[in-house]
Amino acid sequence: MSGLQSGSRSGVQSARRGGGILVGGKREQLYRYAWDRMGRKGEECRVLVRSRMNSCAVEFVRDGYRAVTSRSALRKVPAKS
Repeated sequence: MSGLQSGSRSGVQSARRGGGILVGGKREQLYRYAWDRMGRKGEECRVLVRSRMNSCAVEFVRDGYRAVTSRSALRKVPAKS
């Protein structure tokens, strides 16, 4: 669990592009954190791992902070054209 809260990027090179993050040439879907938890309501994040019981590990784009949360707290960010 300590690795999940470390906030490190683990050497992932990413570039912000529209509604997703470009990682290794592949676009990943961005989500907006919709709940008022951890003081992060409205921040963009990406899903690292989906798990059972509607939970997932997310990484926030702004600072790389990682957390485990409910998938119900996430809303898709529409892709910009």
